[in-house]
Formats: sequence, structure tokens, C-alpha cells
Amino acid sequence: KGIIAPADLSIHIAGEDNIRKLSIYTHSEVGKQLSACLGPN
Repeated sequence: KGIIAPADLSIHIAGEDNIRKLSIYTHSEVGKQLSACLGPN
């Protein structure tokens, strides 16, 4: 059913003027790797 379970990955998008920031909060190893690739929150 996919590599990342919905419960393991929650995505929060916040708009700041015309800038949208994407923050990923997860406890899964795959999510940690994704966060590392995207950089600090």
C-alpha cells in the first residue's frame, strides 16, 4: 500500500505572502531522509 503510510507522514503547508513553505513531520526512516533532502524546517 505504498512506502509511506499516511500515519507516518503529515504535511503542513503554510502561506506567507506569496511564499509557501512545506514542512514534513514524520517518524519513519523514509520521511527523515526526505526531510534531510529538503533541508531544515
